[in-house]
Amino acid sequence: MTKLWLRLSPMLFGFLLVTACLAHPTSESKKNSPSLLVKGRSQTSTGLPAGKTAIFIEQTPAPEVITADDGSFEFTLDAARLEQLRLLYGLQKTMLRLYFVNESDKTESAVITTLNIQDRGEINFAPIQLQPETLVTGRVLIGSSQEVVKNARVKLGRKEVYTDADGKFSGFIPQFYTTPVMIEKKGFVQTLGVWLPSFLNRDFLLVDELMPYGNIEVIPGLRSVNMPMISLNYSATGNSRWIRLADSPSRLIRTFEPSAPWMDLTQELNYNPSSSVIFYQFADAERNTLSPVFSYALPLTQ
Repeated sequence: MTKLWLRLSPMLFGFLLVTACLAHPTSESKKNSPSLLVKGRSQTSTGLPAGKTAIFIEQTPAPEVITADDGSFEFTLDAARLEQLRLLYGLQKTMLRLYFVNESDKTESAVITTLNIQDRGEINFAPIQLQPETLVTGRVLIGSSQEVVKNARVKLGRKEVYTDADGKFSGFIPQFYTTPVMIEKKGFVQTLGVWLPSFLNRDFLLVDELMPYGNIEVIPGLRSVNMPMISLNYSATGNSRWIRLADSPSRLIRTFEPSAPWMDLTQELNYNPSSSVIFYQFADAERNTLSPVFSYALPLTQ
């Protein structure tokens, strides 16, 4: 099953580090400018300039730019390039991921979701801090039968691996960044998800029927008054872009409910349940619901 992970106290350091390392771009949009100028700099996990770092937009095969020796970078996306990116990735989302990969010594990398292709003018990123890569492992299973899926294509960020005869896979991802996951296998619906920092192993489910929804699950762990939130690690089919969580199914029947807002599946998700059952529902990019309301009973031990 896919995992709805509890944020345990040992994760606090990793969470704070991720928060500290995330980019905070400043935009100087110019309405008359048809292009977007992207600037910034990258640094290693120890704070040194990260020169010779390749910067990619989503799954594009070639980097947009290679950082200078001092870690600085600058590139322009003209109107034609922005339209190309919109057609490739922006029909369902306008916020695209940037991948930073430095292999000068021991590979360090970063992945951030902060490039808005609707912006124009200039955007300047605060220092992007790279992180060491860590080995993660997992399995791919058939959702309806729990049987293993061999030779499934698993994309961990930009890296591509395949499951073995036992449905297992492994790969390297940035240690303290949330990394997107995509799983494909002929005969199954494409499945999307995220890999949260500090977890080294998880399972993914493939849906063998054309039903555009996803799954959630929570693993028993410790919760306290000071840390009541749980973190959602999910898998969803390719059409899914938003999810709503609530403690009552009636809140998900309405078009808009302040206590159950739509949550962006491209971002890290957190939720504070007030009952023993979580109700959830998926929607597409326009927030048209894709699924009925599902329920998940929380384990007795949390």
